[in-house]
Amino acid sequence: MMMGKQRALPRRSGWLFVVVGAGLFLSACASLADTPACRILLTNDDGIAAPGIKALYLSLGEVCDVAVYAPAENQSGSSHSIKNMFSGITVSDFAAPDGVTEFAVHGTPAEAVIVGLALETSEGRSFDLVVSGVNYGNNAGLTNLYSGTVNAAMEALIHGVPAVAFSQSQAYEEDYTTSSTFAKKLVRQVITQGLPDGVMLNVNIPAPPIGGVAVVKTSGSTYDVDDFTLEQNDKGGRVFKPKFKFATSSEKGGDADAFLKGKITVSPLLLDRTAGAALDVLEDWDLTWDGGLE
Repeated sequence: MMMGKQRALPRRSGWLFVVVGAGLFLSACASLADTPACRILLTNDDGIAAPGIKALYLSLGEVCDVAVYAPAENQSGSSHSIKNMFSGITVSDFAAPDGVTEFAVHGTPAEAVIVGLALETSEGRSFDLVVSGVNYGNNAGLTNLYSGTVNAAMEALIHGVPAVAFSQSQAYEEDYTTSSTFAKKLVRQVITQGLPDGVMLNVNIPAPPIGGVAVVKTSGSTYDVDDFTLEQNDKGGRVFKPKFKFATSSEKGGDADAFLKGKITVSPLLLDRTAGAALDVLEDWDLTWDGGLE
């Protein structure tokens, strides 16, 4: 693997960043990269040391230059949260096992994307794509609402950068070969074909044997709270620990249904959550305001 030259980690005024460590930027790409001019920001929600992000790094390095900005610790279920808006976001060097310096962001997946895009842009380096994953566990159906993996990709859309999120069945355990291979195939096409503005792809790889690929809407499952266990902390407060279960509806034709039938699912998701049909309904309501209180 060929590595790019070292750069000082940029500091951008006006952003709440606290930078820790030497801050050397070491962008890496494979020597046989298809399109070495393209750049990918790689992140996840399982944490920068997770095997899924390493597998993507090695695979996508054959397509583009890859820079890693990922949460320092596991942030599963963090959705699109921004936790460090006022305290600042700490960034530290992370020495990957292959010797490449990556960046551990002490915050959520969305914050990792914010930091990566801002710091690189301040140095005149842009990204063609943000890739998030590979997540340990699928994010089909409405579970994508809770997913830090999916919402890291959604954050990229806010900044005008196309994005793809990859998740896989837990049946693979720590084997990410299938997902990283498919990711390389799909990312090549995203780079060459492009995506519509404000659209990202949510990709889920099912347990083997895989029965093909389905381009499909997202629907059919969510997480449900089955029960709670009640404990007491050392201050006498009650601690409710929810027992989550993966709830699948009887709805057919969505990505959850296709995933359970062994299909790799590719679902385009919109940044714009506006319900267009409801706008017309609300226009007929009496919502006039005269400045008074009733």
